[in-house]
Amino acid sequence: MDEIYLKHVIDHSREAGGRLVLVGDLTEATIAQLTEKLDAVGARPHIADTSGIRFADAAAIAALSRWVRRSGMTALRMVNAPRQLVALIGRYGLDTTLPAAVAPPHRNLLAA
Repeated sequence: MDEIYLKHVIDHSREAGGRLVLVGDLTEATIAQLTEKLDAVGARPHIADTSGIRFADAAAIAALSRWVRRSGMTALRMVNAPRQLVALIGRYGLDTTLPAAVAPPHRNLLAA
């Protein structure tokens, strides 16, 4: 069963934009659930932490991009994005609406 958890919505007022922390699977069905919740509270986040995304498909990325445009936003920036998500966004030319930054590799700060 596909599931998406809206783990946190931080400062979701229209004026502030807000930030989402997402965990789970991004499918067309879960995006519909997510955007319904966001619309219900009037949230228009500018940033989504996607480090907890396990799976994403093209239909979900397209649905999310449509929601961003329909909501009157210019973009929803995906931070800490899994490489699969970044690849899908790039493949379908949605990097203006859904700009994504790959999670940086962990560095051992103690190494000489």
